[in-house]
Amino acid sequence: MCAKVTVLDEQNDIKQYTIQNAKGELVVKILDYGAIITNVLFADKNKKQLDLVLGYDTFAGYQSKENPHFGALVGRVANRIAFGKFELNDTKYQLALNDPPRHNTLHGGLIGFDKDMWALKTSSPDSITLELISKDGDQDFPGDYTIQNAKGELVVKILDYGAIITNVLFVDKNKKQLDLVLGYDTFAGYQSKENPHFGALVGRVANRIAFGKFELNDTKYQLALNDPPRHNTLHGGLIGFDKDMWALKTSSPDSVTLELISKDGDQDFPGDVRVDITYTVTVENELKLEYTGQLTPDSLKDTVINLSNHSYFNLNGCTDESAIVALNHRVRMNADHFLEFNDEFIPDDVVMKTSAAPAMDFTGAQLKPLSDRIPKLIAGYDHCYVVNGSTADEWTIKGGNQLREAVVVNSPTTGVTMTFSTTEPSFQFYSANGLNDTFVTKSTQSAKPIKLAKYAAVCIEGQRYVDAINHQKWRNQVILSPNQTYKQTTVYKFSNQ
Repeated sequence: MCAKVTVLDEQNDIKQYTIQNAKGELVVKILDYGAIITNVLFADKNKKQLDLVLGYDTFAGYQSKENPHFGALVGRVANRIAFGKFELNDTKYQLALNDPPRHNTLHGGLIGFDKDMWALKTSSPDSITLELISKDGDQDFPGDYTIQNAKGELVVKILDYGAIITNVLFVDKNKKQLDLVLGYDTFAGYQSKENPHFGALVGRVANRIAFGKFELNDTKYQLALNDPPRHNTLHGGLIGFDKDMWALKTSSPDSVTLELISKDGDQDFPGDVRVDITYTVTVENELKLEYTGQLTPDSLKDTVINLSNHSYFNLNGCTDESAIVALNHRVRMNADHFLEFNDEFIPDDVVMKTSAAPAMDFTGAQLKPLSDRIPKLIAGYDHCYVVNGSTADEWTIKGGNQLREAVVVNSPTTGVTMTFSTTEPSFQFYSANGLNDTFVTKSTQSAKPIKLAKYAAVCIEGQRYVDAINHQKWRNQVILSPNQTYKQTTVYKFSNQ
């Protein structure tokens, strides 16, 4: 006989095992997620059965970021490791810090054994054995890939954690090398909960899904909400693609391709999907991003997909305090329309002309300073612009075939110009409204850390329309079915004048 098994969460296939002694006086329940003890049932002196441990009634509770390790098996190392540092066999290791306000690694890191799926090894009515294999590098430094063009003029560094772009190195008009993207010097920074998606590949669905809800093939889905103070799912949920380990598929001196398989139920999304991202640096000083996504051959469900990159660009290079804020950047857009949104930052089906809102209009021959326009907005830019040359009705999951110039950004201080082109129907333009002085420059930007500030960068994120799955005329942009391929190509081209 085996332990009693109950499926606590069908969508994620989370099992709860019940074991008890022969008398039935002591009953214990355990999850295969985190090897968590959820219930310890025992009778008091009055023969009233009590549950002696704290916890949650739902799997969502145990998966939440607020869970204080209720009932969990914690590891690889329980308790604290000072400053997340240790040395073993002459090798130094730096782990993520997750013990605020202290500066330690606690209970194995951000995604410790308590957040892993354990496999059933043996069970009986009064006993259960679960097994976990933790791979080399689990919660430790991931791989770091460096690609560059033949001239060495453009150098890009990428992590296999989150497919994150950590550095974009390019020379300014004075031939001084700059690092044009914000980020961290350590892996612990990228793993921290404070990381505002620096350089990350965001998915399964970039941007927002209203109230974390959508319907697909007559099934309703509810995702975790992670966009406070708004009530949406942002950039794929609590543990999106930006927090996954991507596998190396191919590499060369100027290109690297990473691959991720996201299983049915990952962050409560349906369908098994395989995603590839290829980063290429060209002789024209372009950083090309080529995305593809397909359901795996054995996937039984359709899914939704909308991928993007969330690099924060500061073309001043953040070399000193005068170069921290990007308000001196000048912008031109090939976008006559944008999506009007409500207080939840969700579109209301209205595609507005930029000419009707002067602060939103960057069209025309001349580049326009951000400093002239941001004061006219309450909270800066976090808007979805529609690239000229198409209508929403034309767009399906396969994306566009034509690479179209959408945005030009220039720093008059350094002479660096970035031209953003994409096959996508739209792009999110974000002026780093959420940054503050708790973030600092990287060692590749300034000799000593300099505190950043609001408006320290711009993000230009090629993507499908925001919340497309919940808008009937846009939803075909993001629904992926068998024998279909999601595609996107986005290019950031750099020059100095």
